Amino acid sequence: MQIYVLIFMLLLVLFIAYKTMGKDLMSPAFLYTAPFCIALLCGVVYADKWSLDLHFNTFITILLGAFLFVLVCTIVHFSYGKRLLIISRRKDNQCVPINVESWKITLIIIIQCISLYVVIGSMRTSLAQYGISGNLSLLMYYFRSYSLFSEYSVGISGLAINLRLFSIASCYIWIYIFVNNRVLKIKTRNEILLIISFGLGIANSVILGARGEALQLIFALVSVWFFIKRKHNNWKANIKFKQIIVLMAGLLFMLVIFKSTGDLLGRSSVIASTTSAIDEVAKYLGAEIKNLDLFLNEKHSNPVVFGEQTFSVLLTWIDEKYGMGWNIKSILTFRRINGISLGNVYTLYAPLIYDFGYVGAMIMIVVMAALSQYLYENVLLTKNSKVINGKIILNSYILFLVAFSFFGERVFSSVFNFSFYKYILIWLFMIWFTTKVHFKVKK
Repeated sequence: MQIYVLIFMLLLVLFIAYKTMGKDLMSPAFLYTAPFCIALLCGVVYADKWSLDLHFNTFITILLGAFLFVLVCTIVHFSYGKRLLIISRRKDNQCVPINVESWKITLIIIIQCISLYVVIGSMRTSLAQYGISGNLSLLMYYFRSYSLFSEYSVGISGLAINLRLFSIASCYIWIYIFVNNRVLKIKTRNEILLIISFGLGIANSVILGARGEALQLIFALVSVWFFIKRKHNNWKANIKFKQIIVLMAGLLFMLVIFKSTGDLLGRSSVIASTTSAIDEVAKYLGAEIKNLDLFLNEKHSNPVVFGEQTFSVLLTWIDEKYGMGWNIKSILTFRRINGISLGNVYTLYAPLIYDFGYVGAMIMIVVMAALSQYLYENVLLTKNSKVINGKIILNSYILFLVAFSFFGERVFSSVFNFSFYKYILIWLFMIWFTTKVHFKVKK
C-alpha cells in the first residue's frame, strides 16, 4: 500500500517541479523526479514477482530526497535564475548557422577509426593472458565481466583510453552543430559526415561492453535540442505536444531494442538468457527500488574511508597511486529474488546513506540540487558572440547524471573523476578547432 501512496506523492512533487520551472522538461528538478516515478510504476507492476513491499525508511528516503531536490532547485531558480532570464531576454538570442569544414570532420573520423582498432587490440592483449580469444562479442562480454565482477586484472592501454575518450567527447560538438543547424532548418553538405562521426562515437562508447556512454550521447542529442530550441525562442520553454509525442515514441523504441543491444554487446555470448525484453527493461527501470529497500534494511560494515562508495573512483585512484591500503570494494552486490536477477543497481541513495547516514545523504542531495540548478541557470550568461555555447554541452552531460540518479549515484562519482576534466578540455579544444582554425590558400 505504501508504494501507491509514494507514487501519488511523488507525482505531486513532479507536477510542482514542472510548474515552478516554467513547464521546462529539461530542468534538473523534473529530470531528477520523473525517472523515480517511472521506477516506482515498474515496481508496482512487478511487486508480486519481486516480493516488493516498501519499508517506511525507503518510503521516506525517496520522498524526502525528491522533495528537497525540487525545493532547492526552486529556490535557486527564483532567487538567481529569474533575474538572469529577464536580462537574457533583452538580448538577441537567435541562433546562427555553424559551418564546419569537411576536412575537420574527416580528421576526427580517422581518429575514431584508429581508436576502435587500438582499443580492440588492447582488449585482445589484456584478455589473452587469461586464455580468452574469439569474436568481438565474446571479447566485449569477457572484458566487461572480468573488469567489473572478478578479481582478474584486465584493462586497456593509456593510449587506447585517451583515444576512446576523445572519440566520444568530440561527438558532443557534432551534436551541437547538427542540432543548431536543424533548428534553423539548414541542411549542410557536411551533415552526412557528422552522422558518420556520431555513429563511430557510439561504437567507441560501447566497445568495452557497456551501454551507459552511448545512452549519454543519445540523451545529449535530445537535451541539446531542447536547449537550442529554447534559446532560439528567446529562452521560452516552447515545446509543442507533437514534439513530446515524438520524444516519447523514441524512448519507447529504445526500450524495445534495449535487450537486443545487450545481445549485440555479448551479454548472451556465454550465458543463454530466457528473460523477455519487457522483463529486462523492467529490471533496469524498477529493480533499483527493490534493491534499495533490501539494502536499507540490512546491517552493513562501516566505511573503510570517508565517502568510499560515493567517491570510489577518485579514492581508488589515490589508493593505487600512493598505496594507502584502503582496498575499496563495492558494497552493491548482485541480487536475486524468487530466482529472478535484479542486478546490482540501488539508486543514488544506497551509497550516500552508507557513506554519510540518512542526514548526510539528504545534505548531499541538497548540494547536488544546488550545483546542478546553478549550472543550468548559468547557460543564460553566455556571450552572444560565441558560436558554440559550451555551457549547453556541459549541461547536457550533467543532466544525464542527474536523470540517472534513480539508477545509481552518478553525479559525485563522475565530477570527482579525471575523465570528466579530460572531457572539458576536449570540448574546449574542439570548439576552438571547429570555429577558429582555418587554412588560408594564397592565390
